[in-house]
Parts: sequence; structure tokens; C-alpha cells
Amino acid sequence: TLIAFGTGAGFTRYREIWLMGAQGETPRRFVSGSEDDAFFWAAWSPDGQRIAYERFHGTPDRLECSIESRDLKGSQPTLILSDPRLCDADLLFLWFPGGRFVYTMLEPETLGRYTNLWEIGVDAKTGEPVSKPRRITNWVETHVGALSATWDQKQLAVSRVSSQAHVYVGELEAGGQRLEEPRRLTLDESSDFPSTWTPDSK
Repeated sequence: TLIAFGTGAGFTRYREIWLMGAQGETPRRFVSGSEDDAFFWAAWSPDGQRIAYERFHGTPDRLECSIESRDLKGSQPTLILSDPRLCDADLLFLWFPGGRFVYTMLEPETLGRYTNLWEIGVDAKTGEPVSKPRRITNWVETHVGALSATWDQKQLAVSRVSSQAHVYVGELEAGGQRLEEPRRLTLDESSDFPSTWTPDSK
């Protein structure tokens, strides 16, 4: 009977999370923060009385990322999990009956932004974690791009994305209107991105 949605441009993702009726009626603000806060994603608790969401909080020296939940009455949020590896713009999670909470998380110290699936037990009534996080996949050089589950919780559908970026250099011709055949500059197996030219253009 209710839909949760993000609105407004935060420094990343959304400025606020709102609720409305299934026909778009009576919209109301559900979650908001300071200009240093942004929000993303939403997962309803199994009983439909709480919503979990990702919170980004910017400080002068780092970005803090967590998964919180709060009840529909707008009480104070309950922390489910806080970890720098949740600072992924494509974080996904599902909240299953029985309290199983499945989410994606970045791998530490990798050459790319790779993710795996993790789970934690969460009390649906209070939003409190009731177990320690546990990794449930061990994929290499993969980013989880989509996540869905069957109603009976027996199967997950997951989009696994593997990509690699290389840097190429090409000469501009025709007054900068055409790029001649580019040549590959980086020859390693990591993901590389062009940044800036040195002052001597070499």
C-alpha cells in the first residue's frame, strides 16, 4: 500500500526519502538530513513496518557509509551496519522474512570496484542486527549490478558485471573534428583511467 522513493539531488544520490500511497496519494517526507547527508535504496522489513536505507555522510576528511532503518512513525534510526566498503554508489540489499538481510559490499584493496554478496541477521521489529556479517559469495573481479529474489526466498537472481578499462591515445585531425586511429597506452591487466597530461605533453 506504500511506495518509498528518493527525491532531490544530494552530493550523491538523493537528498531525502519520501513515502506515498500506491496511487501516488499523500506523499510525505520519511528521511532527511543535513547538506552533508545523502540517501539511497530502500528495503521494506518483512512486516512492512520498517524501511532500511543507505546513508552517506560526508565529513571534511572522509565519507561515512551505513545501512540504517526506521519505523513508519519516523522514530530515531537504528544502525544495521557501518563499513567504508558500503561506500558504493550501486549498493543493493534485500530484507527477507525471518530476518535475513542480504547486501552487496565492496572488496577491500582491489584494483577495481568489485563487490560480493554478504548477509546479516536483522530483527524486523527493532531493526537491530542479531548476527555478525557473513560473506556468501567469493567472486573475483565482479561487480553485482542487480539483485532480486523469489517470493519463497529459495533463489536469488544476480547480475554479475565484469569490465576492464584501458587508456588509449589518438591524434586529433581536421581541426580537432576527427580522432585518428587511437593506440593503446596501458598494457596491464588492471583498470586504468586517463587523468591529466604532464606540462610537456609527453
